[in-house]
Amino acid sequence: MKNKTITVALTASLLLSSGFTQALHAEPASNNPPLSENCKKTWATADSLTITVPKILCREEDAYDDAINGFLKRTNSFPGKDSSASAQPKAPESPKSVPTKAPKFPATSKLERPRSVKPRKHVKAQRGKLHGRGKSNLPARHDAHGKKIHIRKALDGTRKNHGSILSASEIRRLIHPGTPARDLSPTQIRELRQLFESLLTEPQTVALLKAIQRAEGGELLMIVGGIRGKSPDCQRRIRRLGTSAHPKEQGLPNRCFLRTSHGLSTAAGLYQIVYYGNWRALHKLYGLKDFTGKSQAIIALELIRSSKVRGGRVGEGLVALMQKNLEKAVRTGTDPWASSPYSRWRGQSSAPLLQYARQELRKLRNVQYAKQEFGKFKRGNNS
Repeated sequence: MKNKTITVALTASLLLSSGFTQALHAEPASNNPPLSENCKKTWATADSLTITVPKILCREEDAYDDAINGFLKRTNSFPGKDSSASAQPKAPESPKSVPTKAPKFPATSKLERPRSVKPRKHVKAQRGKLHGRGKSNLPARHDAHGKKIHIRKALDGTRKNHGSILSASEIRRLIHPGTPARDLSPTQIRELRQLFESLLTEPQTVALLKAIQRAEGGELLMIVGGIRGKSPDCQRRIRRLGTSAHPKEQGLPNRCFLRTSHGLSTAAGLYQIVYYGNWRALHKLYGLKDFTGKSQAIIALELIRSSKVRGGRVGEGLVALMQKNLEKAVRTGTDPWASSPYSRWRGQSSAPLLQYARQELRKLRNVQYAKQEFGKFKRGNNS
């Protein structure tokens, strides 16, 4: 019995050393069935009590398979190991479980950004502070509630709350009464010219300007002191004047004007506008290229805007004119003309300016007369 056991052990050791079993790295041949199937047949046909060489080999195979499987499990769990070949494919997730995120565009991309993006509330508040939209510091073209004032609506007398037109404070934000014309921005000058041109279509404005013309004795090319009593050379030069520019710019010498107790006066035109004090600077600021009736009227309204009567406020006459208060406009806005009894420069022969203005306003109720007077400003010539 001992001899049989020794023989079986030697035989098994010889078979193992001769390479009968598979190496760890080798794959089974494709033409031979796996050894596990032979083991199953061997254990099924042989007696359970007998020990044969095939049974010993099958036990060795089982141990070998257990070792290989454990080795593969450990190697597959290493980080970075691609186990897609051995792992079973997972079922795709449902579309609901996959979170969808909006694409993030780079900060420098301008073409792919949405065009209309509303700023946040705190951004709007910050912009409002920068632009001075508080109640105590409103921009020049906004009313007390922060709404923009449109010049056309203001002139048309658009009714606001309680049935009243624009207040004096709202009109002052439009006309900048305390600021000289030379200190205004180009945008403010452009808006003021638009305002003046619109005022020329109002009956109260036309009545006031016609009253000033009548009091000053002005005509389109009237020179201060008139033409009588002047030298023949000056009379000839005055008759040759046109509306291309102020008479002084057309070469009319100083001797053809008038000297007063205050010095040389170069007043000319419908409203007797002096050249050195007013016209030379103002017509450039407002972009006026001629000396027509419309250009002279714009400068006359600018003089009303930037002047005040004794004890009054600057621009009060223009505020009253925009509020359609003709009497107050005459009393507070005619300081630049010496013929006005409400002027600081009034002479001994002041004219009843308020009476003239009332008469002109009554005349403008006639449709034909009104069309004629308004047409003069549209044509730019008040001759």
